[in-house]
Amino acid sequence: MTNLLNLLKKKQIIKYNYIPNNLKIGNIINLRMILSKYDKRYKFISGYCIGIKKKSNQSSFILKNLIHNEIIYKSIPLYSKLILNFKIKKTRSKINFSKIYNYPIKHTIL
Repeated sequence: MTNLLNLLKKKQIIKYNYIPNNLKIGNIINLRMILSKYDKRYKFISGYCIGIKKKSNQSSFILKNLIHNEIIYKSIPLYSKLILNFKIKKTRSKINFSKIYNYPIKHTIL
């Protein structure tokens, strides 16, 4: 029974867009997402990756950015059909979660 569940999860992951394995905490990420299925409207999201939750097909990551002098945290599913483009703009060396979470952002990341 568990083998069948694992196979189904792997098939669902293959159906969705592929996200690179080199996603790490501290990377600066640019995303292009679909806002609605019916209208052709897109949204560009960028920010520091401050967290990754790995739960097979329910994996997600958290982005942090400064917009209009307010810090915004955005949780995004890793395997989603709504993600069109995924680019890692800049990589950082080893950084602890506590350091990147409290890292001061002085300007908007684009």
